[in-house]
Amino acid sequence: MRNSTIQINSVQDTKTLALKIARLISSPCAVLLKGQLGSGKTTFTKFLLEELEADTQFFQSPTFPIMLPYESEKFGTLWHIDLYRIESESDLVELYLPEIFSKNICIVEWPQIAENLFYGTRRLFVEFSMNKDGTRTANAGELPT
Repeated sequence: MRNSTIQINSVQDTKTLALKIARLISSPCAVLLKGQLGSGKTTFTKFLLEELEADTQFFQSPTFPIMLPYESEKFGTLWHIDLYRIESESDLVELYLPEIFSKNICIVEWPQIAENLFYGTRRLFVEFSMNKDGTRTANAGELPT
């Protein structure tokens, strides 16, 4: 996948972006989501999980539980992980995240603290930016393994 910039003017645009990313995913894979608070990371994640055929009936943000599993008949366990409150890389090891990253599809919000743990795993990224007019822009692509 080459890097591209997508203008997001509506919720439907976010859903369309999730569909495009979902078509690129195979296990194991980390989808790394960056962007300021309120930029659309969690909404995008819900749509991406739906595209990956996960049951999102009880979808919620993992800000406080840090990580939430979702089951997909096609892909097995999918992990939605929010690292916003993690303070050190050693905390990631205590949560068994290196093992989870190496064997599963993980959608990771605020991945900066864990970037050293993703090498060797396929890494897609989406970085959301909020524009002055209320729309959003997403830069998406694939990072080298």
